[in-house]
Amino acid sequence: MAATAATGVVPAAAAHIAVENDSSADEYEDAVPNVMPSTSIATKCGSSYKLSGHLAEALMDVNNSINFFFNNQFKEAKKLCRSKSSTSMYHSLGESTLLFLEAVMTFEQDDILSAITSIKTSVQLCESYRKKHNLMGKVLGVGREMEHYTDEELHAEVIFAELNLFHAFLTFIQDENLVNFLKGALKIRQGYRAYKDCQTLLTYESIKKKEHIHHFIGAVNLGCGCFNVGMSLLPPRVVSLLKWIGFESDKNLGLKQIMDCYTISNLRSSLSSLIILSYHLFISPFVGSFDCDIDLAKTIIDRMLVKFPNGVYFHFFAGRLQEFFGNYDKAIEHLNKAATLQNEWRQFSHFCYWELMWCCSYQLDWKAAAQYANLLIEESNWSKCLYTYLYAIFLYEMDPTDEENMKHITQLMISVPGLKQRIAGKSIPTEKFVSRKSRKFLEQGNHLVAPVHELLSVWKQVFMLKKNPEMQTLHMQKINEEFVELEKKKNSLSKTLNNNYSTSEYGKCFFYYDDYCLLQNLKGNLLECEGKNSMAELCYTDIKEKYKGIIKDHYLAPSAMADLCSLLVKQERYEEAKNLAKFAKKTYSHYSMESRVHFRLHAVLTTIKERTGKD
Repeated sequence: MAATAATGVVPAAAAHIAVENDSSADEYEDAVPNVMPSTSIATKCGSSYKLSGHLAEALMDVNNSINFFFNNQFKEAKKLCRSKSSTSMYHSLGESTLLFLEAVMTFEQDDILSAITSIKTSVQLCESYRKKHNLMGKVLGVGREMEHYTDEELHAEVIFAELNLFHAFLTFIQDENLVNFLKGALKIRQGYRAYKDCQTLLTYESIKKKEHIHHFIGAVNLGCGCFNVGMSLLPPRVVSLLKWIGFESDKNLGLKQIMDCYTISNLRSSLSSLIILSYHLFISPFVGSFDCDIDLAKTIIDRMLVKFPNGVYFHFFAGRLQEFFGNYDKAIEHLNKAATLQNEWRQFSHFCYWELMWCCSYQLDWKAAAQYANLLIEESNWSKCLYTYLYAIFLYEMDPTDEENMKHITQLMISVPGLKQRIAGKSIPTEKFVSRKSRKFLEQGNHLVAPVHELLSVWKQVFMLKKNPEMQTLHMQKINEEFVELEKKKNSLSKTLNNNYSTSEYGKCFFYYDDYCLLQNLKGNLLECEGKNSMAELCYTDIKEKYKGIIKDHYLAPSAMADLCSLLVKQERYEEAKNLAKFAKKTYSHYSMESRVHFRLHAVLTTIKERTGKD
């Protein structure tokens, strides 16, 4: 299969080209951020412009637009791309990319439609530059025709692939119907095949000698790398299905490809840094993989902040990085900069508010956390359901005894289930989870146990306390206080409880083992942060033993088993971890956040296979 044969081609080609094109590549690495648009990139032919002979100027224009973008000059970036977007495929790609990012941040239907319209126009323009294969080429495949691509035809191929991925994602979030879901899936496959064809192009020496090939290689590395990493994180059954229909995945190769895009100077180098930082600071911790490279993230952030000192994206990632170090005040400083250094894309500030909210949670500053949650309710369309629940539980943590406060909290909790949304025809697991918790709050007479810490644990945010012993102690004190209150309540209700220490009378519900197992899980997480692994292991195994007593929150046992598996892997107890992961997958099913736990179990099994060479 051509795609398989080309798997290792791109990095090798990149190394070859990096030497040949070193001087031309430097201009993209050190381009001056605040530049005026360059002169016309095209020569007018009839009623349209042709890129032939002027590709270098088009690339420089778009590079300048990228620098505008990273210097928070979004209007200038869009204006520069739009100036020739009707005739230049790179300008058109630039405009579509900016509109795509805006649509993803706002989730507004008008913005989504505007981005899709732009992408469709860009695809049409791109098609006019793509190589037209003759009948023999269509019958036999691209074959020898691949050796005879012009520069414009070559770049048109990779731009076509990028645009199809943008279109696919927006199709998924545009509407919940099945037709759109299928359209999106087809666009993904179309983009994937285009990237693989581009990869195969790099096996030809004539292609490697093209003048601007380093930009092409960067695009192929970035696209193929994202595919490889993204698909490798999916559960095995899904991966097997995708392989059956022609997709392939290799996470380590994918990470290397994205890193190559970053290190080998090209048009997409700065953009690839965002992908690398997103993986190591968000995706890897979230899915529970064991390759989170904080040192690499710090190196990239330090370098990019020198290049773009006011770049909001790098201040955002710098804030996230400081959370890992336990420096919450420094994190808040960077995040506030990221939120306030620009006001053109207000939606980006919402990402900052989200992280600021959790920084306040680490510091047990419930009032400030509530203010950020309320800002998200007022300004962001991403998930009103989740934001409302968060606002309610922060208010609850502030003072559950204040009558007026509790009335407000109750109204918020009542509204949560009605705010759920659907994407690609599916409910969002996190929204389903918080809707259930809001109903449980009402069933239990307006009461929940450690609701903020529960979400911190679900998203593995508790481990952000690892480098801050002072806050670890304060959080552990709170969990121990919750244990004391739980036992008091059980004793006070002893005459009305059944053999399972529970009662299901609406408004007076009490589920002892649900709350006990939740607190044990939180205690285990905090003990891990303190390095007390044996004690943490006892907490997790205790949940496994008491699982049958859980009535509502069945996710707690498999989640605790995923935590224990990760702990065992860190201790290199691979056989125990593998057996436990397989046990958890086989034993537990149909619980909240199931896909989330499966991601983590998959990461455990994948890591064990990589380290031991055994399934």
